[in-house]
Amino acid sequence: MVRPIPRVSKLPYLEGLPHVRFRCIWCIFFGYDTGWMGGIMGMKYYIHQYTGRPYPGPNASTDELNLFVLPGWQQSLLTGILSCGTFFGAIIAGDIADRIGRRWTIISGCLTFIIGCILETASTTLL
Repeated sequence: MVRPIPRVSKLPYLEGLPHVRFRCIWCIFFGYDTGWMGGIMGMKYYIHQYTGRPYPGPNASTDELNLFVLPGWQQSLLTGILSCGTFFGAIIAGDIADRIGRRWTIISGCLTFIIGCILETASTTLL
């Protein structure tokens, strides 16, 4: 006797909806990270702290204003390091969670983030 083929679903698009939601949220966070970093790198205070260049005066020439920016390679490097950190962190987070548990993985990630923020805030030079 031949069995009938079972129906998959009346609404197959609903089965992929959680995956689509996850991807959309991931894309929003990725755009937020890179946008945030781009906004910070354009701030005069950040450029002054990062490069040590003096602030341009109100009557500064165009050449002086053009020098008071981060070079493109430094902007790319800083944004790329941020993306690499999140990429490799996502890769190893699963293995770490399998070994020490999800709770301690999240706690250690938060502590690492807090320590990094404290070091970045306290730092006044590149070294």
